[in-house]
Amino acid sequence: MLPSTRSIVLLAALLLSAPHHVHAATFEEQRSAVAASLETQSEQAILDLLTAGIEENRPAPAVALASEWLRRNLPKNPVLLFLAARASELSGETKNAVSFHQQALKLADPQSPEAGESITAIHTLLIHRLDDPAGAYAFAQNEAGKLIVNPRFRQFDRWFLDQAKTRNDRSALASRLLATLKAGTSQDQLLALHDTDLKWLLDSIRAVRYDQKPDRFTADFTSTVKALAGAIAFDEEYRLLLDWSVSVKAYNMAKIDGQDAKAPHAEAKALLDKSPRHAALVQTDWAGGSNSRHYRDEPKKYWSHETEAKLAPIRAALTQLAPLDQADLLRTWSSQYYDSGPQVITPAEVPAFILANKDLVNRRTGPIFTFELDKITPAQAAELAPHLALNPSPEASVVRALAAAGETKNLDNAIAAFLGPEAWRLDRAEFDGRFADRLWHMTGRPGDVAKREEVIAKSKALAATIPAQDEENQFTPLLNDFLSPAPITPGLRARLTTLINDSPDLIPAALADARPETQLLVRDAILADLGNPNGALKIKANKKRNKIPKPVDSHPLEPDLRNALSDSLTRNQLESWLVSSWVRTLNANQTAESIQLAESILKSPAFPALSHEARHLLRTYVPEKSLTPAQLAIVQSANPALACADLTALPAAADAATATAALTKAITGIMKSPVFLEIQGLEQLAAIPEETFADEKLHMLCVDLIDKRLAITPTPNFGARIFANLTKRNDPADLLRTSGYLWKNVAVHHRTYPPMLIFAETSLEANPSVSYALALDGLGSIERHAGGHTWFNKEADIPRLKSIRGKAAAQLGLIVIPVAPTHPSYPVYQAQAEWMSGNEDSAWKFLDPNWEPFATTHRELSIPFLMWTLQRTIFGRDEARQEFLVKSLIDWAGEANSPLTPAEKATIELAYGDIALQRGQVRQAHEIYTRTRENPAYAGLPIRHEASLRRVRAERISKNYDAALQTL
Repeated sequence: MLPSTRSIVLLAALLLSAPHHVHAATFEEQRSAVAASLETQSEQAILDLLTAGIEENRPAPAVALASEWLRRNLPKNPVLLFLAARASELSGETKNAVSFHQQALKLADPQSPEAGESITAIHTLLIHRLDDPAGAYAFAQNEAGKLIVNPRFRQFDRWFLDQAKTRNDRSALASRLLATLKAGTSQDQLLALHDTDLKWLLDSIRAVRYDQKPDRFTADFTSTVKALAGAIAFDEEYRLLLDWSVSVKAYNMAKIDGQDAKAPHAEAKALLDKSPRHAALVQTDWAGGSNSRHYRDEPKKYWSHETEAKLAPIRAALTQLAPLDQADLLRTWSSQYYDSGPQVITPAEVPAFILANKDLVNRRTGPIFTFELDKITPAQAAELAPHLALNPSPEASVVRALAAAGETKNLDNAIAAFLGPEAWRLDRAEFDGRFADRLWHMTGRPGDVAKREEVIAKSKALAATIPAQDEENQFTPLLNDFLSPAPITPGLRARLTTLINDSPDLIPAALADARPETQLLVRDAILADLGNPNGALKIKANKKRNKIPKPVDSHPLEPDLRNALSDSLTRNQLESWLVSSWVRTLNANQTAESIQLAESILKSPAFPALSHEARHLLRTYVPEKSLTPAQLAIVQSANPALACADLTALPAAADAATATAALTKAITGIMKSPVFLEIQGLEQLAAIPEETFADEKLHMLCVDLIDKRLAITPTPNFGARIFANLTKRNDPADLLRTSGYLWKNVAVHHRTYPPMLIFAETSLEANPSVSYALALDGLGSIERHAGGHTWFNKEADIPRLKSIRGKAAAQLGLIVIPVAPTHPSYPVYQAQAEWMSGNEDSAWKFLDPNWEPFATTHRELSIPFLMWTLQRTIFGRDEARQEFLVKSLIDWAGEANSPLTPAEKATIELAYGDIALQRGQVRQAHEIYTRTRENPAYAGLPIRHEASLRRVRAERISKNYDAALQTL
């Protein structure tokens, strides 16, 4: 059997403390000795006290006395704080346990096993027990620099990174990944565990808008991402793309803000040298990240800086591009491609560019030009016309029509050409008369208005002959015309696009056509459809198959893309877009055919040349085929289903030995995982016979499982079975170790709730420590229960549990009145005793008329009671008492040897802010909340989040809603 956590902690204490740690005195003997002269006790005496208290199931009185000592002394041995945290948790004082663990980590060797225990405890208690993931996130973020060297801290990388993505906190994600790498994470681990995180980071950076100041990159973020990129070795293209993306975004942001910034030419060149396919992307990034008019601020602020140096490597990459990538780049050279600018080629530069790049221009995939039509003469048009014969620009039809007009500027000849052999380039809507009117002007406006109206009417008449939607059987004739040396069909280019975007039956043949023009048509149609959940191709393909699709189904075009890829593989040719699109159409569904094809792609000589996105999608789809054995082993070690396979397959009739072996194997696999995992298969374990489940060895293993935080989220049957076993055995040590889990089970499932309350009451005489822990954990569960359905009856259950807590506290000697009944402060101590017993109204009745003795003895009272008193005075609006108590506590907190913890000090500061807010002093309250929120002494404490929420309240009261949203 694995050693219990209790044994581990005690062993750690024995090893790390002074040599003479063996003591014969019982806990009560030590308690009496320590209490008699607390101020003079040594650190070793307190450590012995805590050890004995845990060992003898008296954690609450042990930690109560130790806490008093800790308020006056700073320990040197972190074990004392580890034990204080352990005793607090066993007592049901979860918040105190987290605080002690955090204090312990400040003293401990960050690589030590004890530090690992505290790291796991802080995460699991905050996330699962206290329902405070924000606190856990803050702790992980603030302490990563110190604790990342501990493997137990890195086990929570997965949780933290998922949280960062949920919060869109790219800075935290990048910092964590870099810290993980610096701590020794290998490239295999980076790929196996964080491939999707890196992809998210890149996508997040590329999606950042320039029109929102809160999205500005800080210098720290930029340097972190660049350092992270420099540390990535498993994918050179990704590394360069990440480095480029963060660099160009930071550069453009700086220029927008009027700062002097160095353009990242080196990063652009490095990316294009490695992957010329990104030429269009690099150019668009220089231009603001998109061709939309939105989200780019004013491109002239950054595009106009060193423009030629920016474009030089892009132009140099053009000749290295595959046909589709070349077509994509040429599209961006249209003067109207980037809405509101910039322009790679201005209209004024177009004629010279055409004459200098005749072969590049005179193709169906050439750039779309905008001309200065009012400045083009018939002679110039004649010079340009031969080089525009196949160019797809609509205005190329106007230029060629003007050339047909000749030096005599014959409008009839121009219109005949425009509406005849040049009409193939234009969309149906472009025959609305705009270009006919332009030609009338360009030929000298012959025939006055009547002639103008005549040619416009001819253009509109031709538009009326163009069908809005061609029949599918027209696609091949139209395509053949489009690919002929002299296309003649009006509206041809647009009609082909409309047809293929709306006709799934055309896709297979189009995919099989290797000509660039056809590939461009079919690629654009498929990508557009995949980007739309209700794409026409998807809907029509399903309709033709009489299929009502489910969200998990593959895209109906998947077989077509699969067949096209299979054909490509026979030629050892792979298109990145086709691979990526095929994987996306699968929707993560796996069939024998798809797995075989994926494996063939991975083995193809063309695979290394695929884009990083295509390779990433394949790795995600078939990791078992795409990863090395070492990488796959890492992935599998992070899979709880594999670690717990024997347990989830446990037969209902299993004997104790089989069940124990399966559970032991699951625990071993989970604990070795690089990712923090919860155990699976507990419902199968709960299905075995009752006498088998009650086996001593198996029972202790279940208790250890809970105590080691490997079972956190209860399952209904296991929770009920373990509760029944624990209450039947009535072992206080086991009950203390599982109290929090049992209450979590009550919160999620309800069957054990009534017997839990009864058990907590009936344990008062024999096991007051158990009653005390169950009562505190129960009160915490009720307090934290979210809205909605609940089995808790707060009006009855809270007083009942407080009564149990008070009675147990009395039996444990936690309620002590150190003065005689005749002493003036006796009612004050009575008030504290009533408060500990859960009788808050009674406590206030004692305290309210005895404020004067309270004022002279408040430092002798427990801090939690003082915190309650402070809140009560705030609610009571007694300004004199508020002033006295909050200032007294602030003065006490500021003393060098103050017993107050950082969390308690922050709570007092917030109370001060609450008083200011109550009095209408909103600005002062806001300053107090901000000071608390930003105080580095409170880093990592959940109270900082409370300070943020209070600040938001002040901002809302002052109607500064933008600031409130920003704070949130």
